This record gives sequence, C-alpha cells and structure tokens, in this order.
Amino acid sequence: RSVRLIWWLNGIRKDSISFNNLAVARNKDTVLVASPIAINEGLHRLAVFTSRPNGQADEVPANDTLIRDFAVTGRASTPVTQGFENDNNAWQGWAPAPVFGAWQISNAAAQTGSHSLLLNRFADTSKSTVYELYSPVISPTAGADSLFLRYSWAAAGRSTGPVAKTDTLEWWLTTDCGQTKQLLARRFGADLAATSIEFPYTPATAGEWRTASIDLSNKLQALSGGFQVMARGVAGGGNNIWLDEVQLFTKTIPAALKQEGFGVYPNPFASSFLIWHLTPPTGWKSARLADATGRVLRQWHWNGNAPQTLTVEAASLPKGLYFLELEYDGLKRTRKLLKL
Repeated sequence: RSVRLIWWLNGIRKDSISFNNLAVARNKDTVLVASPIAINEGLHRLAVFTSRPNGQADEVPANDTLIRDFAVTGRASTPVTQGFENDNNAWQGWAPAPVFGAWQISNAAAQTGSHSLLLNRFADTSKSTVYELYSPVISPTAGADSLFLRYSWAAAGRSTGPVAKTDTLEWWLTTDCGQTKQLLARRFGADLAATSIEFPYTPATAGEWRTASIDLSNKLQALSGGFQVMARGVAGGGNNIWLDEVQLFTKTIPAALKQEGFGVYPNPFASSFLIWHLTPPTGWKSARLADATGRVLRQWHWNGNAPQTLTVEAASLPKGLYFLELEYDGLKRTRKLLKL
C-alpha cells in the first residue's frame, strides 16, 4: 500500500513525500514521519493532501485534506512590552489559541498607541469556552532581584434583569509550553467589568482602562531557564474584554542597598531622588533635607508608619550640595547629595 502526501504552509507548497509498502490496518491510526521544516514565529495554516493512494486516482477526494491552524511563539528577554502596535508583525512572538476567531488585534480602542487586543465576546453565547494568549518564551535578566507582570484591561458585562453576567480573565504561568500551568490571578464580576451594557463594548475614554501588577519575584529563581505567561479568557455570557500594554520586567537592587539596608538614588540627581529601604523600616523616625548652610528645607516624621520608599521632589531647588539626615531608633545616618 502506498500514498503520496503534499503539504502547504500559509498557501505555499512546501514539500511532498511518497510512502510505500505501508502496513495499514482498518480503523487504526497510521503514523507517517516526514522531514522537518523550519517555521518562523507567528500564525500559520498547515494543509496536508493525500494523492494517488495505492498508485491510483483518489475515488473520494472530499476526505483527502487535513487543515490545522497553529501559532509559534518567539523568544524574548526582559524587559518585555507588548502593545500590539507593530503593523509588520503585530503579534511579536505572542500566540493566541485558538489561532483564529478568539483574541484579535483591533484599532478601535487602546490605552496607549492606536491598537490593543480584543476578545470579542458579545456575540458569543457559549459558556466555559477558553480563549488563550501565550507570551514568547521569556528569559529574565540575569542577577535580577524581582520580576513583575503588569497589564491594562477594559471590560464590560451583560445584564439580564438584576444579574450581571461577566466573563473571567485569568493569568497563568508555565515553564513547559503549557503542559503544566500555575494560576497567578483571576478576575471576574466587578473586579473585571466596570459596567454592564447590552451592546458590544468598546472603551471610549482613558478612564475605562485599569492597570494591575502581579509580583513574580518569589518564583524568579525557578524561572531562570525561561517561562511564558498566558492570558486566558473564560466565557461566562458576558461582553468584550480588551487587553493592552502587557509588560514583564525585572528590578535589580543596588549592591550598596543590599549591604547597608538603605540607599538614596540617583545621586547626583536632576529633579528628584528616592530614599529606598531594603525592608520596611519600622524604626525610621524622621528625615531632613538641608542645604550646604544647614538650613532645613524639607522634613518628615513618622511613628511606626514610615514608608519603605520615599520619593523627594526637588525640581524647584537650585543646583548644588545638599545633606540628607535620616534618624532611626538610636541611630542617625547622613548622606551628601548633589543636584545637577
């Protein structure tokens, strides 16, 4: 028994191969192995045709074609920002599943730029259907101390009587291309949708977009070999979900901050600087900023409620030398600062 297979990728014929002396059993699968072909990241359609079964004309050509849509993710390193703006390759290594008919790039609304991602759910009455969006395989910055996922979304529900119906937006984490996954966050109801309307939802103002962050720092060590995040929309009889400005980024703590427990950055500074403590400073009592003559320009006082970080706006101060004095329980520390 013999058959010839011909396959096309995205409408372009790629290869063909003949298989002879096949041992084919009725109602059982037969696995045929062909030579691999290189496929770039992006969305693809594979079509495979059979030809000349047993060296004869195909008597039933209607069943000789297999078509599969699939996506290939890319690779990236932090920081990663995806706003779906690139006209030449708007997906930029991200991959929706299913490939077509789920997440789609739209220019009808955006938090920033002119494009965003739309999960068009208004006309879809299905329940519990899953629509996934995979990131590229991401390598975090070597030596980083923390890792964050930040994203912006806009959504609405549908109201039938007093009960508002919404879908669910979830974020998952995987290190093996989705074979196993870990849930990071789930939003539904009022936590997802700010309103309920009975027509397809499109955000019209900046105030309809919301932003959230997910701290992945406690997983950073396990993710050093590469990871993906996956946005999942779960149907619940709701309305449209919009997604924009997906960011994955790391932070690296300066060595001096690790050693001393606090630091002032940047120094020299231009318009502002940050007082940064490695851990919550429960004993921090006060801070004073003085000029070179010792005149106190700014001061702060706390009683057990001091912040871990404090941004000092100093754009109005003249260029020159300043002194920052920090007082803790039984301890004072002074830093010399230079404004450029």
